[in-house]
Amino acid sequence: MKLSSVTVQPSSVLNYAYFVKAAYDLFRAHPTVLNPSQNQYTSFPAGYKLVSNIQMVDFFGPIQEKVFYGFIAQSLASPSTYVLAIRGTVTYMEWWDDFHIEPTPYPYATKAGNVATGFLDLYESMTMTVPGSNEPAVALRKSIKPSSGGSFSLAGADSLILTGHSLGAALVTLYGAEFAGTKTGASVAIYTLASPKTGDLGFVTYFDSLISESYRVYNLPDVVPTLPPGFGYTQVPMGIGIDSLLNPNVKWNLGCFHALVTYMYILGGPLSLLGTCRSTS
Repeated sequence: MKLSSVTVQPSSVLNYAYFVKAAYDLFRAHPTVLNPSQNQYTSFPAGYKLVSNIQMVDFFGPIQEKVFYGFIAQSLASPSTYVLAIRGTVTYMEWWDDFHIEPTPYPYATKAGNVATGFLDLYESMTMTVPGSNEPAVALRKSIKPSSGGSFSLAGADSLILTGHSLGAALVTLYGAEFAGTKTGASVAIYTLASPKTGDLGFVTYFDSLISESYRVYNLPDVVPTLPPGFGYTQVPMGIGIDSLLNPNVKWNLGCFHALVTYMYILGGPLSLLGTCRSTS
């Protein structure tokens, strides 16, 4: 493993990557279920309670409708601590052909730079539902403010951890900026893997002024962290580089360079994680 920073231990990033894996595993097991119960998850993290499911309109693949994308979990040991996890797309790069990369001003603060239009549109389309409730889905952004009408809120959280992979990494970056910008008093930490560039230097500067605990892991041969091209887009800190090319167990192809399981394995997860990304040579 090669790390470009030692500001955070690999085990910390790996721990929260398992939350993202739980979102991927749920979607693969139940692709049409929008509001699963906790017992429908095949790998829900121990020590946490499911409090909300997250959906998004998936216009990238063959489904072309709202699908499950992630969840919010509450720590049982520390009930004021929450983890919000968002997966990426299941098929490698399936979202890129239809993605709008042109910049648009970040709308939740003044003089906060530009973000990629596609990421902002997707972020604003995200909804949440309370498991076991008949309440209609509401905008995920409503979780940032005190609840109304029974919808779930994170306004009372003391600690919020955000984690995502690929497209999900860009979306939690936007959520983190808006959440921290509301000045709720909660601490915010972000752990992302394979994140594309969310915005330009103005946005990154704004983001960095709000969030001091940001850990962005990227695999050196993975192309996604170099996207989108142009428009002055750049990455948020803190970059933590890993290199799967140095490990003979990881298959050499673009999909495996980008896969969450590759990131998790290089960060210290078991070899069994690799699955079809395990080299047979």
